[in-house]
Amino acid sequence: MPEAPRLTVQSPVTEADTETWIALAMTARVCNDILSRLVDPLPNSLLRDDDAKYQWEKQSVWLHCYLRAAVDHLMVWANIVNPLQVHNDTEVVVAPRAYLTLARGTIEASAQAGWVLLGTDATERTLRHLRLMYHDLRYQEEAHRDHDVAVAEHARRRKGEIKERVRRVYSFGSIKNPEPRYTSMIKEVAAAAGWDPDDAILTWRAASAAAHGKPWYSDYGTTAVVGDEYEPGHYRVTRIPEAGHITHAIGLAVRLLDFGTATLARHFGANVEVLRTMALITVAESMPIAAGEEAAKSAFLAHHVERLVELTANDNPQVGNSDG
Repeated sequence: MPEAPRLTVQSPVTEADTETWIALAMTARVCNDILSRLVDPLPNSLLRDDDAKYQWEKQSVWLHCYLRAAVDHLMVWANIVNPLQVHNDTEVVVAPRAYLTLARGTIEASAQAGWVLLGTDATERTLRHLRLMYHDLRYQEEAHRDHDVAVAEHARRRKGEIKERVRRVYSFGSIKNPEPRYTSMIKEVAAAAGWDPDDAILTWRAASAAAHGKPWYSDYGTTAVVGDEYEPGHYRVTRIPEAGHITHAIGLAVRLLDFGTATLARHFGANVEVLRTMALITVAESMPIAAGEEAAKSAFLAHHVERLVELTANDNPQVGNSDG
């Protein structure tokens, strides 16, 4: 087993924050592993039925795409703050706005998947899928209108195809209007994932402000140290990031990703506990350890291998690499 080199973090990050970041990085990697194992929805699963309800752009593929984007953001963050391979005396310089930008991307992508999955039945889930898909095509058309007319026309034609395919089931107006809003999707998914919806919106808005360079984020997420008065009424100010805000935003992002991943797996008809146990073993095996912790890691792996044997004794998780 590789020995974990010493990692120095140059930032006002507390030990508690560091421990939380390591745990959040672990969960992100577990979600990444689970998503990589999901294949097509199994027979008699919810998503097999949902895909049959609208058989063209499959809901299962689009949901996997949202969550794949979500986990990609967090894997970048995890590989910075909790790298699997580092050299002695490696320093991690915390970049708050960049980390919050990654959190924001995860929150938005996870919210889309979670919102579709939370539909009360196949009809509602399909309608939510179609609403997101229609507006995705609308944005594609707008993006290419003045750049590549052929692509824009293709997107416009696909929007029309949706109308023809579903006109006996849904009114086209219910697909076009209103466009699903992130505020509504984030609130609904946050509540289902056990996170205060209003806090989730504030956290998401602050992360968005950080991503876009909005000054109000500095008032929200940093501590100001006032220096010299270089002009009458104007002072040099040093902004010290508050790591707790990063921890909170990444925590929300991981919570929504984890909820979406587990829910997607259930809708695929997979055994979530089996997938999670397999992922924990895979991730733990890849983690470097500090000198003297070899026995603890071995015990952790042995426990989860034993648990996996119990879970799969009478169950075939039917998982593999997804092509979605």
